Amino acid sequence: MNVSTIQSHFASYGWSCALETELVVTAGFSIGDVDTLIVVQWADPWIRFSIPHLMPIATEKTTPETLTKLLLLNYETRLARFAISPDGLLGIYADLCVMDDEFTYTDFEVALDSLCYFAETAHNRVWDLSQLPVDEV
Repeated sequence: MNVSTIQSHFASYGWSCALETELVVTAGFSIGDVDTLIVVQWADPWIRFSIPHLMPIATEKTTPETLTKLLLLNYETRLARFAISPDGLLGIYADLCVMDDEFTYTDFEVALDSLCYFAETAHNRVWDLSQLPVDEV
């Protein structure tokens, strides 16, 4: 298993990708009118699929209640999870442990499909939540 396997899986998926470093591959897709970056990082034995910049979330409207509701989204997901970066951006992540160099196309497809599905279905919900006035959260 190496990063060329990831590139090959992206090609089989029908998406182009870019090799950013010897351990990082990027691709993109759109959620409505928003172009979205996907990052796949290889750190033996882990592969992290991420959309690190799904949307800005830390604003003057953000309250502990808003953040609690965002964390509850993790309860509704399998494989992928939401997290807030130190710079206030909401991302979604999926980490897979690859044992014995077995990272099949099916493993790749399930991880990427899950990540994109949760990003797409949560996008409007999270955006609406992040824009609520403090007294409506």
